[in-house]
Amino acid sequence: MLTDKFGRIHNYLRISLTDKCNLRCNYCMPDVCSSFLTQDKIMTAQEIEHIAVEFIKLGVNKIRLTGGEPLVRNDFEDIVRRLSKYNIELLLTTNGVLIDKYFNSILAAGITTVNVSLDSLNRESFFKITHQDKFNEVWRNILLLLKHNFRVKLNVVAVNGVVEKEIFDFISTHKRTFVACSIY
Repeated sequence: MLTDKFGRIHNYLRISLTDKCNLRCNYCMPDVCSSFLTQDKIMTAQEIEHIAVEFIKLGVNKIRLTGGEPLVRNDFEDIVRRLSKYNIELLLTTNGVLIDKYFNSILAAGITTVNVSLDSLNRESFFKITHQDKFNEVWRNILLLLKHNFRVKLNVVAVNGVVEKEIFDFISTHKRTFVACSIY
């Protein structure tokens, strides 16, 4: 088992599949040109599986796939197929834009918990933050997950001057629809 110097057991691993993202949030990727890792600098699906197996041997039983945006990775389906073979809880953190494209693979991999980064419930504010007109796609994908009984958690960055007025909307929506809502 993995334990730290305080005797705490660590059974949870986060794997960032890529540094790339299909949104350009102000607080994450400012307007200046962003450079991303080249393909030869990121782990292959086989390397990710190998590292995951080594951590599983050490007692890890929960793996969260994250990024950047993990669903922009071309071999995402291969990665989840590989990892779903193991006796672990597989989770996903995403911005939600591409959920529908990969829904069947997510379902087949046994993923039942998805954290969705969503900084606004307002389409115009969403665009102001992300520089992409994708709010409707994200919202439809959240509803798709909920329709299929996924545990959905919203991760919200309370962007100064934009989102403060929506905090109570998130709380209200959370009480009606979502399992959890974290505001950073």
